Amino acid sequence: MKERRCIVLGETTSAEELIRFVCDPTGVAVPDLAEKLPGRGCWVTASEAAITKACEKNLFKRHIDATAPNAAEVITQLQQLLTGRVSQTLALARRAGLAVGGGGKLATLPYVEGMLIAGDASRRESKAHQNRLQPEWVFEGFDSAFLGHPFGRDSLAYIGILLDERRADGGLTGRLFHELARFQAFMGGITCHEGPGGCITPNQMDE
Repeated sequence: MKERRCIVLGETTSAEELIRFVCDPTGVAVPDLAEKLPGRGCWVTASEAAITKACEKNLFKRHIDATAPNAAEVITQLQQLLTGRVSQTLALARRAGLAVGGGGKLATLPYVEGMLIAGDASRRESKAHQNRLQPEWVFEGFDSAFLGHPFGRDSLAYIGILLDERRADGGLTGRLFHELARFQAFMGGITCHEGPGGCITPNQMDE
């Protein structure tokens, strides 16, 4: 797991909890969520407070010789970009056969690596699925309309994520978890359930 240093807090932590910024052709710092844009980059903790401080103190100037963007605008942009990346990665996982949607299909599986549960799903049914499938992690909070979109459906209450055993790095399963973790880190800095996403938690169901 790669680690990077936050230019605001000065702490070294997992890149999953950070957002990379680079200088765009106009000289302004822009987020690089795919971490593929050319040029020297810097890293900021994925939270509203850290990004606001980086913008207000123009810390980007010192590290990548870039002008700071408007804090409120970049935070709104990041909310949209992070949500979009989760949806896109879910769609890729579905096409690869690694994401299974709907309670009926989950009932045919012996095990899942992870689960996404809609915030408006039945709590009783959710607990039953978790008790039977024993996922390693659970993400709750997106509504059923959001979960349904990557599957071409109006709504989905449950998505099971299968382990990508072909890839040592976890493949699409690992990538999805990375996107969810970064989304949670960012939204958690606002409040865990204030946005469209909830929290990734270990599956700790009552005995």
